[in-house]
Amino acid sequence: MSIDILPSPELDPSGPASRSPLRLVLSGVVVVLVLALIGGVTVAVRGLSGGGSQPEDALPSGAFAFAKVDLDPAAGQKINALRFLRKFPALRDKVSLDADLREALFENVAEEAGWGELDFDKDVSPWLGSRVAIAAYPPAEGDTSRGAASSDSGYGEFAPLGGPIPTVVVALQVTDAGKARAGLDKLIAATPDAPNPGVVIQDGYALLAQDQKAADKAAKDAKGGVLAADENFSSDLEALGDGVASAWVDMDGVSALAGLTGFVGAGAFGLGGINSAGEGGAGRTSWVLKFDGADALEVRGAVTGAKPVAGSDQRLTGFADLPEDSVVAFGLAGGDKMVPNIFEQLRTMYDDMGAAGPEGGFDEMVADAERELGIELPDDVAVLLGSNFLASMYDDEKGSTAMEVGARVTTDGARAAAVVDQISEAARRHGADYPIVRQQIDDGLIVATSQEQVDRLAQQGGLGARDAVKKALPDVGEATAALWVDLRSLMNGFMGAEGVDENLEPLEGVGMTIQMHKDGSADYRLRLVTD
Repeated sequence: MSIDILPSPELDPSGPASRSPLRLVLSGVVVVLVLALIGGVTVAVRGLSGGGSQPEDALPSGAFAFAKVDLDPAAGQKINALRFLRKFPALRDKVSLDADLREALFENVAEEAGWGELDFDKDVSPWLGSRVAIAAYPPAEGDTSRGAASSDSGYGEFAPLGGPIPTVVVALQVTDAGKARAGLDKLIAATPDAPNPGVVIQDGYALLAQDQKAADKAAKDAKGGVLAADENFSSDLEALGDGVASAWVDMDGVSALAGLTGFVGAGAFGLGGINSAGEGGAGRTSWVLKFDGADALEVRGAVTGAKPVAGSDQRLTGFADLPEDSVVAFGLAGGDKMVPNIFEQLRTMYDDMGAAGPEGGFDEMVADAERELGIELPDDVAVLLGSNFLASMYDDEKGSTAMEVGARVTTDGARAAAVVDQISEAARRHGADYPIVRQQIDDGLIVATSQEQVDRLAQQGGLGARDAVKKALPDVGEATAALWVDLRSLMNGFMGAEGVDENLEPLEGVGMTIQMHKDGSADYRLRLVTD
């Protein structure tokens, strides 16, 4: 028996976009990424130096979060971007060596921003550089405001988990200070119903903040020390190499701002550190977006300074032996050791939330789940994940997208089978009769939606021999966790006889690997590959 998967209906965006100048700058950052990597725009490859100052050379030190888009990266990145994007028919005629991506960005945001009457060549091009970044800082000393921006707090537009409002500064590269001041004034004046941000231009960058007081403070602080000189920040990002965009977050700084003693981010997937519950220890996470040759767009990242996690240094085995035609494949090593730690972190987080948390607290929520499912938490979840967990999804009716799903787990097979039976019985009591077939094996259990899928997982497959998988998962042999998604097969399944749009045909798949280490650090890689 298989599971039919239907495409999701198109979602309509909700809510009007804010028109504040700083939000428009942030929107522009997103637009740059979309245009540079996916949309039908041109890539500026005219100047291949990639040199000059970076936004972190102009922003003050002490940030706990940072994100940057660089439209003038190193020469290799520009050439790789050009070769990658020219694989898509819609872009082939628009990707050129001498086009200006800044103009494409301006044209895409001008109408919504209220800049339709401004001329890019006259009002923007003479002063606009190719780099922009945003950095977040702890609130101004003595400020306790929450939930809304305050002019006394520096620059702030968000409050994580209801915490104090951080100070935020945008650094926009400019090529002519005098023209930049006049040009920014025109942009601000043309923006409907927007407050006037503070602006200071120095060292080749315009520093923008919520008000002039905050901008003046940022400029003064930068004279005393810039973000690029912060040791953790610079070492974390330098280790990842060049790219077209990058970001860095001090998770302990975010936790402190939010008022949590044990922060649980997306650490299980390399985005924030899975750590022992308690004060600090979430570490820092950083990542860079880059082109790796002509056939791979990659997000490379790392977690540093985090507390070690039990079982995190184990290495995944058998991923390459999953069925060759797996549409989706996933693997995790050491899950049985990680589960208890994650439960403790969740308990700590819910305790920190107090009245905002679930009624009865975390323990009562767990007790309810145990009564409903008839299992013990977290022990039975640890048994289901085992020391090595491999899962595969297979399209057994190509063209109609009917999926068979299954997993092979290295664990206590008898106990895992009993847990599966308990969960299946609970599902039937609630009117859901999912097809479940299980089979104990020498080192654990195979569970799937059909006997066919059980048999497939019991045999040695050839997933790792596929060229696309090799490109998407070059370091799977060292991974703690891995994910493969066969985009081409998925698209063919959904589109059926209609066929896949020619602009999607070059896409082969997406792969992700996470490698965790004994010291609490982790490396991760997400790759979109083409043929």
